[in-house]
Amino acid sequence: MTLAKIIARTVRESKLSVEQLAEALGMSTSAFYKAANPSPAEEDEKRPYFKPHQLALLMQLTRDYRILQALALSLGFVTIKIPRNRAMRPEDVIKLQKIFAEFSQKLLDFIDGEIEKPQALECADRCLTEVARAREMVKASDKRQPDLFDNE
Repeated sequence: MTLAKIIARTVRESKLSVEQLAEALGMSTSAFYKAANPSPAEEDEKRPYFKPHQLALLMQLTRDYRILQALALSLGFVTIKIPRNRAMRPEDVIKLQKIFAEFSQKLLDFIDGEIEKPQALECADRCLTEVARAREMVKASDKRQPDLFDNE
């Protein structure tokens, strides 16, 4: 699904009206409607677009983050919602995300024949060790643990 279609779907499925969303984003209703529902016949340079801060506000207002997910995916990234009031700090979630990304890359490198089996296994072991540490920390306490990755 294209980003334009995801934006249109976000607006269409919102509990807020087009008028309410347009006003909140500081746009006229017609400009908002054209930006949210682009016609393929319109010339790209003439049709209005959402600015990045408007897309961020649109996602906050609708509580629909498929736009962010689509943007991230189009650039080769994934998004992870960081839980609030949980045992792990956002920094810890980001650290785990980087570990998984590194492992994913090593796995692809192994599949493509760019690295040998021992290198791929070493990275897998490191990833699993970190995940097991995080699991034990969460299992042991309902409180935030500020030193999850401090012993590196």
